[in-house]
Amino acid sequence: MSNDNNNNVGAAIARIIALTGGAIAGALLANWLDKTLTEHAQQKSEYDRSRYAQGLSPQQPPQEHAGNNQPRIIRIEEYASEEQRPE
Repeated sequence: MSNDNNNNVGAAIARIIALTGGAIAGALLANWLDKTLTEHAQQKSEYDRSRYAQGLSPQQPPQEHAGNNQPRIIRIEEYASEEQRPE
């Protein structure tokens, strides 16, 4: 009987440890997810606020990253083949 009692107590302790570990992991995961979603919402709010200040629609997606407002210039050059090049 003593052996069964020890097994039951050991199993109960193992269950308590597993449940406690799961609760801690769940709380940490929920906290991380909450921070991530809050940061995303704040960035979206700042983006919408700046678009509104410029008189633009907040629904339009950004063309480039917010820190880079320089226009892109793409230069296309054609080179003549070696036979056509002047010497």
